[in-house]
Amino acid sequence: MQLTVLKRSQCGICNHNSMTAILDLGNSPIANKFLDTPTTVFKTYPLNLQFCDQCGNIQLQHCIHKKALYDSSYAYFTPTASTLTKHYQKTVDFLFKSGLASEHTRVLEVGSNNGEFLNWFVNKTRNVLGVDPAKDAALIANTRGVPTLVDFFDFELAEKILETTGTFDFVAARHMLAHNSDPHEIIRAVDKVLHEDGILYIENAYALDTIKKGEFDQVYHEHMYYLGAQSLNHLLSKYHFEIFDTLFSEIHGGTAIFLAARKGKKQISNRVVLCMEQERQTLWDTQSFLNFKNHANHTKSSLEKTLQLELNQRNKIGLYSVPNKVFTLLSYCNLPIGTFDTIVDSSPQKIGRYFPGATRPIVDEDSIKSSDCRVFLVGAWNYAKDIKEKAPKIFHPGTKLIFPLPKLEVFTVS
Repeated sequence: MQLTVLKRSQCGICNHNSMTAILDLGNSPIANKFLDTPTTVFKTYPLNLQFCDQCGNIQLQHCIHKKALYDSSYAYFTPTASTLTKHYQKTVDFLFKSGLASEHTRVLEVGSNNGEFLNWFVNKTRNVLGVDPAKDAALIANTRGVPTLVDFFDFELAEKILETTGTFDFVAARHMLAHNSDPHEIIRAVDKVLHEDGILYIENAYALDTIKKGEFDQVYHEHMYYLGAQSLNHLLSKYHFEIFDTLFSEIHGGTAIFLAARKGKKQISNRVVLCMEQERQTLWDTQSFLNFKNHANHTKSSLEKTLQLELNQRNKIGLYSVPNKVFTLLSYCNLPIGTFDTIVDSSPQKIGRYFPGATRPIVDEDSIKSSDCRVFLVGAWNYAKDIKEKAPKIFHPGTKLIFPLPKLEVFTVS
């Protein structure tokens, strides 16, 4: 398939044709695309962040075609982590206690991956269905008893689902709505399959947290939008939906849950009003984006100096965990993959494959004990709590773990 890169000149939500540049992160390989050999050719593509002062949308200027992002080589699988488990438990408890879900609820999740979240509704609700284009992830979901269709969720598929299954009472779109160049298509499809009184649950990294905390490595090709209540409500209103409540979580560096229904069906929570006001105060203040850019530059400088100090002392450096965000981190901070003596990840789908440009394959956590690396840059800093808790089991005592964001931290394993 020929790779298609769409360069946008207008807002993907409200079509406003004047966008403000926020940050140019340079060129980066497509995140989560690991190679079969060290000589496999790969390309890099621009990461330019823009802001729309009409609807509050933050987006990538360049969008890569979905079939190139989510083909058979797509290697992301929802991980098992205590922070995520607690998040799922808290979220599901809230949904049932508030009456937004019950044993009679028909649940559809779009972009359900390996079924980690949807599995919490199995045997608790009337029925569940997942949709995800990643074949390997869907296979895992189906194997564990979470019915999952392998496909892209669009209006055409929604019509087919409606014919065979009927409407759903609850549709979840977790960390996927912002991953599509045309979110209008997703909402149109949701409108087709959601019951008139149904609930739309949208979860994504929260734009305000990304900007305020300087989390520039949240910007990669899969993340085409950085959603807030303002921009999302603008999108939803075009299809007669509105946000009626918001919830927030610390996972992934700051995540927002937006609960929506058809207009007039639910009373609007004060949390929504407050959320929108905070966004107006932050996103329309040019200093906020200047601070974001300065934070990115400071992180880049600090990380380069920290790693160079270790290299000057002839210490070998490893890279622990290679999630999507590490592609942007290494590219923007000018850290060649050859800087790292070993690259480690816990995902079986990544082990044995190559990070773009690397000459050594990714190895598993058991390989750390036989490595003479005593310094590791941590890619998945958003799981810092989980990593610190299990660190004594997998790292040598005295090993330094460098967490680059939201503020650079050097943690010594005891």
